[in-house]
Amino acid sequence: MATYSTNLALTLLDTGEGAGTWGNTTNTNLGTLLEQAISGYVTESLTTGTTLTLTIPNGSTGVARNMYLEFTGNGSTVIVPSNKKLYFVYNNCSSGTITMKVAGQTGINVAKGSKQILVSDGTDVVDAVSYANTTSATITNLSSTSATITTLVGDTITANSSSTLSGPARISAVNKSGDGATCIFKQTFNGDVPLVLWNSDTSGDNFFCSFGTQTSFTLRGTINYNRGAGLVAYNTTSDRRAKTVYGPVINSGQKIDALNVYEGKMNWGVEIYPMMIADEMQSVVPYSVTGQPNATNPDGSPKYQQVDYSSLVPLLLAEIQSLRQRVAALEAAP
Repeated sequence: MATYSTNLALTLLDTGEGAGTWGNTTNTNLGTLLEQAISGYVTESLTTGTTLTLTIPNGSTGVARNMYLEFTGNGSTVIVPSNKKLYFVYNNCSSGTITMKVAGQTGINVAKGSKQILVSDGTDVVDAVSYANTTSATITNLSSTSATITTLVGDTITANSSSTLSGPARISAVNKSGDGATCIFKQTFNGDVPLVLWNSDTSGDNFFCSFGTQTSFTLRGTINYNRGAGLVAYNTTSDRRAKTVYGPVINSGQKIDALNVYEGKMNWGVEIYPMMIADEMQSVVPYSVTGQPNATNPDGSPKYQQVDYSSLVPLLLAEIQSLRQRVAALEAAP
């Protein structure tokens, strides 16, 4: 007595069975059913609120056996058998999301206009691909209400001028070995900016970016919009609980006198303006300087020192207070 294969439901003849008709059975298996499973393309229309159930009948054609399923109409739920099988699904509906699932299960949502690779794993429909390893990948359309890239490995990720990422997207880990930046945003079109941080809240302060260190994230600073003042604030952690205070600043004038201020310009600029030199500052206010004098990158190019001029503000305030006290004393003298 004939039986049927587990997943594709092909007819399996017993020895000596099908005399005079085995050719028809073989042709159906090879020329119709296997062709459906390997390269079959079918278009089905959906109606909102109506569930479409697809089947893989034993030994005969069935929509769910096709490799590629295109859906038109309006988004709805599509039920497929629990047979283990790969599906390429195209939501070409005029509106709505499609839910592909096995009866009684959760399934996968396929957004309008998207094309996804899914698989029925014997229990439910799930994503067939969870990891892509390629030296060069181009995503022409990523549409998701919540897209999560858990690990992104590579040196260059390029989005062309027409690329759009809509909806909440999160990159939770970006891994890059060796020296250099983990992630670079480059804009090649004049007049545009390479990165936009947009917080659309209309009340309270708006936070744009947080900076942290350590294995367990420790906040070091933020960028936020101070709604009350109407300005963008660039913040460094300064809470009393995070500090050990030893006393007031002394000798502020000596430190200020030791800092040389020059008229000059950057080698790649044209404007002449007051400036200071990082390695000279380092001996007086080392907390304001990043890097070491005459350091070089692995390729031999200069690894320039950098200066945080804002860190000089407390020193300047201390000297202004000292000057005010001295001026007040002079004014009070007979």
